[in-house]
Amino acid sequence: MIGTLDEHFARTLVEEMPGIVSFGATSSALLADRLHEMRREAELRESLKGLLAAGSFRPVFQPIVDLESREVVAFEALTRFDSGQRPDLCFADAWSVVRGPISRWPPLRPR
Repeated sequence: MIGTLDEHFARTLVEEMPGIVSFGATSSALLADRLHEMRREAELRESLKGLLAAGSFRPVFQPIVDLESREVVAFEALTRFDSGQRPDLCFADAWSVVRGPISRWPPLRPR
């Protein structure tokens, strides 16, 4: 990207070098969406690393009951996040940015 704070030079660029200005505008338009997406991914990755490092989540176990006998026959393992965010959204965010083995993430600390 080409830019300047000098008003005179800015006029020179626009008037005498329109190709450079056009190239700058075109490349900016082509790259802007990807750069914004990369920034969003980096911020999300850092947020998830912080969540894992702080242990800001916990498992909960929902009993599955046989309706006739009223006996607990199994448990469904669920995850709850301290932020209150819906688990499906947290997991979708994590899946969207993980680009390798989970071992690269910080280790979990027991609560």
